[in-house]
Amino acid sequence: MNFNLEKFLTPYHPKQVGRDEVVINCPICGKEKLTINIQKQLWHCWVCQEFKTGFSGKRIPVKGAGNIVSLVALLQGIDYKQALQIVKKEESNTTGEVQRSSFLQEIEGLSKVDLFSIKEIAYPEYATSINQLLPYCLLRGISLLDVDTFRLFYCYKGRYNNRLIFPVYEGGRLVYYQARAMFEDGGSVYYKKCLNPPNLDGMNGSSFFLFNLDKACVYPRVVVTEGPIDAIHCGEMAVCTFGKKISYVQILKLWQFGVRAIDLLWDGPTEKEPFGAYFEMGTIASLLSLLFDVRVVYLPWGDPGDYTRDQLDIFRNQYSISANKVSRLSYI
Repeated sequence: MNFNLEKFLTPYHPKQVGRDEVVINCPICGKEKLTINIQKQLWHCWVCQEFKTGFSGKRIPVKGAGNIVSLVALLQGIDYKQALQIVKKEESNTTGEVQRSSFLQEIEGLSKVDLFSIKEIAYPEYATSINQLLPYCLLRGISLLDVDTFRLFYCYKGRYNNRLIFPVYEGGRLVYYQARAMFEDGGSVYYKKCLNPPNLDGMNGSSFFLFNLDKACVYPRVVVTEGPIDAIHCGEMAVCTFGKKISYVQILKLWQFGVRAIDLLWDGPTEKEPFGAYFEMGTIASLLSLLFDVRVVYLPWGDPGDYTRDQLDIFRNQYSISANKVSRLSYI
């Protein structure tokens, strides 16, 4: 259990009697005989304790001894059910404190690392500008203006043949890209929807970058999406994390680029995923709120790439929830 027993016992003036044991006055007999093992989270009173032998031959406390829940009930003068709720609430709070503390320690540690020292990479071979809208762009709702805004291009040959390239720039330098297939797999076992640059130094995987951060960071609120097409549909104020996740490096880069307010807009439910990214957003929102003003946007269905920019603006402005009001059931 994560129940903070030592903190709970402080008002009862416990005395240390062993490495893991303390003693307090027993509310039943009034004597300083109630002993509590902090590590095992068990207690018994040397005067009041009564045991019986169970079917397994093990001694079972029936009076003056028990677990932490029964101790809380005894000391607070409440029933077992009420005590259980207190213990569960404290456990939840303690777990949250541990997660928040760990998160801030990780961020503090990363803040001492130069996250922008990653070398500029070369454009892929056979990279070609898009002067006329490609059929795939039409299919995915990407306009020529989007092509220009997000500096998209494609390859007509080589490793990235017939793939749309979503480039990632930091300070105007090309540091990463995702090459999205503009063709179906045809049942091939070798088909990969997305290809990335060669991993040259272990520091250029997708978790190190955010698509469109260079441009989005100047906006008062930045939309964080899963994929680059989702970000394009949201507009120039959007970035993508390249998946249903966000790394500590990505979080710190948002902060170091000056971002202070975030709309978390990951995928809504689908037939394959009935709850979409609802739970993942709820989990990460509480941590992000330690650094940013965070709103969670729950799409009713599908992903942002299924909607127009006007529709997504409506969702963001009218159907978002502040991170401090998010619960596991807030999407309802």
